[in-house]
Amino acid sequence: MDTEDNAIEDIAIGVKSYFIKSSKWSTTLPGDRVLVRLRDNLEYDEFFAEDQEKDWLSTVFWHNRCGIYNCRDSQMKCDATFREGTDTHATLAYVLKIHELAEPEILKRFHDNSKMIF
Repeated sequence: MDTEDNAIEDIAIGVKSYFIKSSKWSTTLPGDRVLVRLRDNLEYDEFFAEDQEKDWLSTVFWHNRCGIYNCRDSQMKCDATFREGTDTHATLAYVLKIHELAEPEILKRFHDNSKMIF
C-alpha cells in the first residue's frame, strides 16, 4: 500500500467525525508522507464560528502508519516534530485513542459501519 492509499483509507473512515482539509506544508514534506489537518466535526458543520488553529490536528501519514505533528499553517516553517507525548501507530483511530486526542463519540463513529456501503 502506498502513502496516499493509506491516508485515503483512514480519512474515509474519519470523515464521519472530522472536518478534513489540506495543509500548506504537505508539499514540503518528503514524498513518502501526506499531511492533512483534522478538526472535530460531530455536527457536520461547513463553517466554524470559532476557528482557531489550536483546534486542528496536523496529521501525517506514511504508507504503514500515521501520527500527529506540531506544525500549524500559520508558522513560517514546518515543525515536523511529533506532538508532545505522541508517536506513530498503524491507524488514525488508534493514534487518537491511545493519545486521548478524540472524544468517545468520535471513536465510536470510527467503528460504526451502519452507514457504510460495501
